[in-house]
Amino acid sequence: MRSFSRSPSFCINLTLFDRRPLHEDVVNLVGDFTSTSILECAPGEGSALADRLRALQQRMWSDMDHSLFSGVEVLRELNRHQGGSRAQMPVVFTSGLVFAGQGAGLGALDAGHQEAGAGESYSIGQTSQVWMDLMALNSGGGLLLYLDAVDALFPAGMVDALFEVLCGLIERIAVDETLLTRVRVAELPAADADSRRVYNDTDVDWDIPPLHGPALMCSHRGPALLGELRTIGHAELRRSVGTLAANLKSAGVCRGDAVGVMMHKGAEQVLACLAILSLGAYYVPVDSHQPPDRREGLLRQVGTRTVLVQPGAAQEGIPDGVLRIDVSMDVPGPPAPGVPESAADPNDLAYVIFTSGSTGMPKGVAIDHRGASNTCVDVNRRFGINAGDRALALSALNFDLSVWDMFGVLGAGGAMVIPDADRLREPGHWLDLIYQHQVSVINAVPALVQMLIDHLEIGQLRLPESVRLIMMSGDWIPVNLPARIRAVSSADIQLISMGGATEASIWSIWYPIQAVPANWKSIPYGMPLANQRFHVLHADLSPCPTHVVGDLYIGGIGLAKGYFGDPERTAASFVVHPDTGERLYRTGDLGRFLADGMIEFLGREDGQVKVQGHRIELSEVEANLLAHPEVQEAAVDARGQGAARALYGWIVPRARPQEDGYAPAQSSFGPVLVDPVERSLFKFQRRGVRSSNGDVLVFSEDDSRRLLPAPVLDESGQLRFEQLGQLLSRFRAYPITDGGLPKYYYPSAGSLYPVQLYLQLNGDAVPGVAGGGYYYDPHQHALVKVSAEVSATAHICVHAVAELDAIAPLYGDLSLAFSELEAGYLSALLPPIHHHGCWQSQVAGSDLQAALGLSTSQRALRSWEWQANTPLDPDSLANPDLAGMSLFARQSFRTFDESTLPAVELSLLQEALAEIVGVEALLLVKPGRVEGVAGGLYRVDGAALTLLSADHIALSEVFDVGAASLFGKAAFAWFLAGEDSPSGRIRIGHAAGRLSAAAAVAGTGLCAVGTFDSRPIQSLVDALQRLDGGTRLVQHALLGGGVPESAKLSRSEPVSEGRSDLASAIQSFLRTRLPDYMVPKTLFLLERMPLSSNGKVDRKAMELPERPVAEAQTGTPLADRIDMALAALWEEVLGVRPHAREDNFVALGGNSISLVQIFTRLRAHHGVQVSLRQLFESPTFAFMRELLLRAGGVGEAQGHEHALIAQLRELRLRQWLAQMSERELDERLGELAREAE
Repeated sequence: MRSFSRSPSFCINLTLFDRRPLHEDVVNLVGDFTSTSILECAPGEGSALADRLRALQQRMWSDMDHSLFSGVEVLRELNRHQGGSRAQMPVVFTSGLVFAGQGAGLGALDAGHQEAGAGESYSIGQTSQVWMDLMALNSGGGLLLYLDAVDALFPAGMVDALFEVLCGLIERIAVDETLLTRVRVAELPAADADSRRVYNDTDVDWDIPPLHGPALMCSHRGPALLGELRTIGHAELRRSVGTLAANLKSAGVCRGDAVGVMMHKGAEQVLACLAILSLGAYYVPVDSHQPPDRREGLLRQVGTRTVLVQPGAAQEGIPDGVLRIDVSMDVPGPPAPGVPESAADPNDLAYVIFTSGSTGMPKGVAIDHRGASNTCVDVNRRFGINAGDRALALSALNFDLSVWDMFGVLGAGGAMVIPDADRLREPGHWLDLIYQHQVSVINAVPALVQMLIDHLEIGQLRLPESVRLIMMSGDWIPVNLPARIRAVSSADIQLISMGGATEASIWSIWYPIQAVPANWKSIPYGMPLANQRFHVLHADLSPCPTHVVGDLYIGGIGLAKGYFGDPERTAASFVVHPDTGERLYRTGDLGRFLADGMIEFLGREDGQVKVQGHRIELSEVEANLLAHPEVQEAAVDARGQGAARALYGWIVPRARPQEDGYAPAQSSFGPVLVDPVERSLFKFQRRGVRSSNGDVLVFSEDDSRRLLPAPVLDESGQLRFEQLGQLLSRFRAYPITDGGLPKYYYPSAGSLYPVQLYLQLNGDAVPGVAGGGYYYDPHQHALVKVSAEVSATAHICVHAVAELDAIAPLYGDLSLAFSELEAGYLSALLPPIHHHGCWQSQVAGSDLQAALGLSTSQRALRSWEWQANTPLDPDSLANPDLAGMSLFARQSFRTFDESTLPAVELSLLQEALAEIVGVEALLLVKPGRVEGVAGGLYRVDGAALTLLSADHIALSEVFDVGAASLFGKAAFAWFLAGEDSPSGRIRIGHAAGRLSAAAAVAGTGLCAVGTFDSRPIQSLVDALQRLDGGTRLVQHALLGGGVPESAKLSRSEPVSEGRSDLASAIQSFLRTRLPDYMVPKTLFLLERMPLSSNGKVDRKAMELPERPVAEAQTGTPLADRIDMALAALWEEVLGVRPHAREDNFVALGGNSISLVQIFTRLRAHHGVQVSLRQLFESPTFAFMRELLLRAGGVGEAQGHEHALIAQLRELRLRQWLAQMSERELDERLGELAREAE
């Protein structure tokens, strides 16, 4: 039973003859006195068969002591315990054996009960809910076995095979009792054993060259690397490899060295890998898009001393002491005499590729030349790869499909077709390259092939006749995909399923896909490649019979040497079979042999999943979630199928130390909220806005979201009402379309905006406006009269007042300091009033409390008086005119990009601080992120930068994990120090406001960060103070860097910054530690994890709501024809209909694959002109609606027109390829023209 079962532990039903002597006449009763006893069959791992049999027998006798509680009653209790699910024990053993006496063996079986001459003619046992019943009886001095089974419940032939193995084992033990001392005794059925020998007879004796050898020895004169704009021939590539290899050798690279390759997609990757291998070293690919800390960790793990990058790449992620070498196709240096003769041995390492690890640390798979080269040689021979082939290389260098793209294709004399790095996920770009270079081979994960087919189907296009072979691997192949491919391809195209593991040299198994029957649930896994073997084994490494599910093991010369520097994990995954001596790799996948001799792949039983071709250990993601200080429990799972498959996470926030809910903290202003839900709700109360009781003067609406020019007064010196509105528009709140908090031109702690503006206007200050005190309502863009008091010293006074009730419940004792910084930001926005003096800063008078009707929770912070014709002094505000500055350039980006900034952008920021007094500015620059400025901490003095420390200070040591998405990609950080006083903080805020304005003008992203650990910076400030005196405290910080292009667009509607809740903060934290494909696209907050009856996390109970709770149906409802058309498009791709213009495509379940589908449809059907990058950065309904509006709508005629354009484009391409005569083209164009009319 164990040999034919997936589980090594199970129970069987034993029948007991139980005629109890309850009465003296019981023996005379005729009836059925059988009951049942359920026997647990534990595996007894590592024990000899005899020991297991004795243990089982002892368990049986022990169970019989409890036979009054029958097996039927046990099942009833199980059903009750499991909530009504039907527990069954459908396998029965019935023993009718009668022994002559205690201690007698099988030879002493009493045969006397059979009458002489009696013979067996027919027997059958049938019992309700019993699937299989084995009966053992005495028979003529021997053993008679009957196996009754419901054949329809089992695959054809399985019951016969089981009975064959059982009888064979008993017969073998009868003649050879030494079998009782063995651990593994069950053999395969004879037919299965023969089939397995043929299946794994893959040995081929051929010369296996070093992995890179054929590519560098190729004498073909054709192209080797093809891009959209450049072609590199094999001869040119060899010369460049020789020159780079000479440079690397001069730099100290030698045989056996690990050399990092940290580049984006491009020809330089190929050049780097070939040069490294030619020296006998091995390459370690590291994705340049991964977080810097992860990149640095991977390079440290292999101990690399050299890393190759592309020119202009950032220094981040390269460990200290590691030599960086820039690589371009035009390699500097004298031409090398030739490619160095390979120093590599077949057993030398060729590459180390990192995969996700279950412990939270990635595993470095170490592959030698022999294994990888064997796979390349076999695939090339099997599919006839030759010098005429052009292969589309879509896979990243750190994904092992790229190994064949490079060394397989180039080794055959063919050419790699390499997409542009910026358009790597655009199927339209792939199609252009396929036509341009007549691509013949596509090697990719199924999700990417599906994206290409989607693009072809939407545009009613076809693949060119040149495409003859598509190899798909790395993930499940949807069963409908082959038919879809054939519908847009030539009739003789080959579709191949490839499989295996990174630990076994790219691929180990293949299957040619022909017609897919309708009843198939998956594409068969197939047959092993040359010199490789596949096994389906039980946990004890015994083979599984046909149809029996087991663990998939790979053998052969493709096996990795192990996990780099990790003998423990190597020993756990790479084992030696105790009977055959073969070295095997346990893949962690499940499978079974089918009756046709092929393996069926069944997925995984552990915590590893495949998402869009990426192998992900769920435990690694969970370990990084648990590293966040606010996470107490975490669970991650992959949901969905095909292109819709994605990671989701469930977290239980860390509880505060209180029995009931969250314990409020205390401050001098009262209790502080700590419950994240209560804090979020508090923000939306907007307590910083005063109720508008009194006369209200509303300014005219101006929704341009750009600062208007500063007012210019006439000779009377009076400010007109509309000019006053123009001035105050800088402080107004602009509602945004995602239903969240409004936007301002300046930042505020927690987006609370507790600082209110009040004005005192003398009677003649603004014609038509009565003199008195006014509150400026930023939401209504209006003045609300609060008193009749006027200023005795100036015509116009502006007062900054802190409403502490609007901030203290979240920030406690920091509230007043944060409000003072905000007042400084406000002052930086006060515009100059041309030709009539300046704003004079004053300490707020104590009489303002009564003059403006302020409450006890309000504090007057600062006043600014308009002084006509007054010369400047240190306290005057000579602000620059910021007319034209966009609100969105100021605040619309969610994160920085990782570009290197030109030095001129930094200079503009320095100039903004030139006239600021009383503030010390320090600038921390990341290495390689600002042109001409080395990494380190600088003192800023006007245009001058003085280096204080060249030691790299990690921003993660300074800023809280909640700002991880910002500091992870930021190029620099500003730290502002000043007096620890209200005036000092207002000056710091003013300086920060000037910096922010300059950054918006320069196009640089700048984001204020409220809380941070200032100690690493303060220690250097203290050293300065010892030299030049003064007392300055670091009190404010801003992070800066490049802004994604989509954030620089001028839009009629702003882009949502997303909700600043715990879930988004944790996602940002993960992006600093994990690649994007390992970050769950949605996190759900739970009060507690659902548990199964055995106390384990019940992943099946963690359901996905149709819409995440945070994205419930709020916001602007869909209304017009454009809304309806776009909603239908989302529903077609997502299966979920949006409900509001504020909806986010990703929040509703979209991922990179489905977003590409939207991108393709928008361009093909609606003529939308947008880059895929812009769509990735702003996947909102509002943004896509704006794109449709720009494109002119979504009418049926227009959609039809764009479909015709797509067809015309295909026809032009076909004519270019000389596949259609000019006459045929004219005829088709005529048909299309008539159709368009």
